[in-house]
Amino acid sequence: MQQLAKKMKNGKLSDKEKEQLKKQVQQLKKQLQSAVDEQKKKQDELKDKIEQAKREGRSQDAAKMQQQLNQMQQQSQQQMKQMQQMADKLGQAA
Repeated sequence: MQQLAKKMKNGKLSDKEKEQLKKQVQQLKKQLQSAVDEQKKKQDELKDKIEQAKREGRSQDAAKMQQQLNQMQQQSQQQMKQMQQMADKLGQAA
């Protein structure tokens, strides 16, 4: 994909290669969206477990899970920032 992006930047991309790059970008976008959705699902499940632990009076468990959730959210933010940077680079190559 990098070779295609480099050719595109230099204006040396054939129609077939443009189509190939477009498909690869779309596939990458799907994979990224799937990863984002999966991460959100895990966070939602953990939130439910935290609420359940609080209802059951297990405050220590709830606090540990809240720390896990905070870490997951921080990692998600970093990953989203990296994905945005990748998208920007691809956009610049186009």
